[in-house]
Amino acid sequence: MKQKVLYLGMGLFTFVTLILGGLWLEHRAYRRVPSHPVVSRSAEEDRVAEALFRHLLQEHQGLRVYFLSRDGADPSDDFMRRFQGERPLVKKNSLSVRGKYRSILDKESGAIAGIVSVGAVKWISDSEVEVGGAFYDGEVIEYRYRMGRTNIGWIVTGKEFVVES
Repeated sequence: MKQKVLYLGMGLFTFVTLILGGLWLEHRAYRRVPSHPVVSRSAEEDRVAEALFRHLLQEHQGLRVYFLSRDGADPSDDFMRRFQGERPLVKKNSLSVRGKYRSILDKESGAIAGIVSVGAVKWISDSEVEVGGAFYDGEVIEYRYRMGRTNIGWIVTGKEFVVES
């Protein structure tokens, strides 16, 4: 009888040890596998900026030309290719000129335009950011946007009014 109890105890101990060991290994493996492909922060910030530019362009429709400014400067040529061939036209901010009464004009066509600006990205977590966004067409409207990463890309999840002038 003692021998049966000993074997039963050893079997139970082995079973519990294997279960706990398996759970521990599964937990370790799960922590090491990212839920999304690993990409550089700058590549993700480009995706954030593109998503916010597109959101702002959608919010401020009605013009034939829009100029993009990213963190106070022209976006790179590589970044601008993301908007190539789209209507309305999207160009670098340096190709704009100031018209009468604080208006913005396209240097090439003279068309009335607007400037869409996206600021620096502030990371809240790997899947959430805050970033400033503004639209200027003679007057400035600026918001602080909260954005989240989804399975389809970055989307605006909230915004806070900053200034209008």
